[in-house]
Amino acid sequence: MKTYFDPNMFSWRARWPGDLRGHPWLHADGNPNDKYYDFKTNPELVSEVLDDWKPWARYGAVQRFYALLRWLNGQSSPFESNDSRFYPPRVNTQKDQWPKHQECSGILMFFFRDIRLNISNEGERWLKPDPNLPYLPPSNETDWLIDATQSYLKRAKPELEWGCVVSSVMPTRYWKLPGEHKDQLGYEVMFQFWAFGDDEQETMNNLEAVIDAIHDSLKNVSEEINV
Repeated sequence: MKTYFDPNMFSWRARWPGDLRGHPWLHADGNPNDKYYDFKTNPELVSEVLDDWKPWARYGAVQRFYALLRWLNGQSSPFESNDSRFYPPRVNTQKDQWPKHQECSGILMFFFRDIRLNISNEGERWLKPDPNLPYLPPSNETDWLIDATQSYLKRAKPELEWGCVVSSVMPTRYWKLPGEHKDQLGYEVMFQFWAFGDDEQETMNNLEAVIDAIHDSLKNVSEEINV
């Protein structure tokens, strides 16, 4: 399985408050039915409210993703999720790199449940309207999380040829933290993942392997934190 970190997926330079992702968020601008759910307190909703995953629930990949979300937001996990997306099997647009007929993809966003660990210690710079200011760095803990997940993902599913996971970070304002605006600014981690196949069944089977790799990698990182 191919995996790498993309520092350019989103700009590392400070963005203005109106452009920031918030946690918790209310609903997507384009669809009022697409909204945030707290799976920590309502794990039973995982299989009920993810409208882009639900029509494909007959496949093991989707059930494995539900299990990943339940664990990620469960009591034994140091993380929680913020958002997810699924883009079902379709004509492969990346045949030059992945010579299969179909592709599917998804997104998983998550962060440390102890929200303070996600906060940059240089948030003051984010508020000053000076384009020459240096980039706002993630917290040391977020840096560690990126490195640790990449380390485990690179060792996961070495036999899987038709899958890919790309890690990146998303600037986020954590509304529930006390203090000033600058005290609420940080990042969360985003996984974008793809699977490929010559037909729908093969594509979804490979997606199941990708999701298993993500789940195993995050569990390994969790064990390092909980030691």
